[in-house]
Amino acid sequence: MEKGERGVFRPWLQMHRPVITMTSIQPWLTRQGNRRVQDVTNLALLAPDVLDGIATGEQPDGFTMDYLIKTRFSAVWSEQREQFAAL
Repeated sequence: MEKGERGVFRPWLQMHRPVITMTSIQPWLTRQGNRRVQDVTNLALLAPDVLDGIATGEQPDGFTMDYLIKTRFSAVWSEQREQFAAL
């Protein structure tokens, strides 16, 4: 593919990506169980700077997926920062 052709292809690809809906993921939700889905969904409440720290590997040693699921961290970002700083 020529360099100029990539610019034409990218918008086409964006338009043809599959759309994810609740209906399309229902089989996955059923297999996972409500508790697991809720646990994973709660991770979407993490503060952006906390997520950045995870992405760059700057999280404390005790800061694991298991810790996040078991502690039921606050949805308030300032409280998250305080809680996670104590690790």
